Formats: sequence, C-alpha cells, structure tokens
Amino acid sequence: AGGRPVVMSDPSLAALRVLVADDDPDQRLLLRRLFARVGIDDVVEAADGAAALAQARATNPALIVLDLGMPVLSGIEVLPALRDAVPGARIVVLSSFPRRRLADAVRERGAMGYVEKDVPSDRLVGAGRAGRPAPGTGPGASPGGC
Repeated sequence: AGGRPVVMSDPSLAALRVLVADDDPDQRLLLRRLFARVGIDDVVEAADGAAALAQARATNPALIVLDLGMPVLSGIEVLPALRDAVPGARIVVLSSFPRRRLADAVRERGAMGYVEKDVPSDRLVGAGRAGRPAPGTGPGASPGGC
C-alpha cells in the first residue's frame, strides 16, 4: 500500500559478486543494501574509475554497476577497459544523466544496460539479472527505490 516495492531474496544470486563503482558513498551504501535484500552479499566498492578498474581486475565480478560521473577516470572513460579486464561481466551503467543522451554511447563502449538513478530498485535488480535495461528504465520511468 504505497510503500517501497518488496524485493524477494533469490538464492541463485547468492554466489554473485558485484562491483559498485560510484563516487558517492551514500549511493554505494544504498546499492550494497539493495543487493543484500536480494541475497547478494559479495559486493566490492570503488569510488572512482581507476579504483573500479583495479577492483575489477582483482575480484573478477559477475556484475558491475558503474556511475558515469566519477573522478580520476569517468565511467564512460573506464568502460572499455573494464570490458577488456572482465569480458564476462555484465556492466550496467547507473547514472543521473538522462538516458536518451547516453544509452547508445555506453552500449558502444561495452555496457549491457543503462539505468537512471531514479528508477525503482526492483528495476535495477532486474536490469542486472538480465544484463540489459529493464522495461520502464528510460525517460518517464517513475521515481522510487534508488
């Protein structure tokens, strides 16, 4: 009744390692909590693009959630190097920039999806599972969860 969407734990996700790369510590914490709610506890973090690349090489994540507006190397700059470093990883860009401007550019650089930060959390998890944008994650998607 008007509350946040309920996200059920998925046992098949328990072994999934996720790299969250975002310069905002509150956003990283929010994403860590979101993944914990669906049973993903193996979450590593990076606060800039260079650290994201180092963490990806060191930890071999299955999913990378990448912010575009980071210091040192931006998400758009580090994206091809991440794709080369961890070719099997699903990379989902999570950004506050409007999707219509950047979705094609991030896909050309190796991302499998683009999700705006104001989408509901269940849609972000869905995009990560599928490795592509979840329905309703573009302009006009209702705000929520994240």
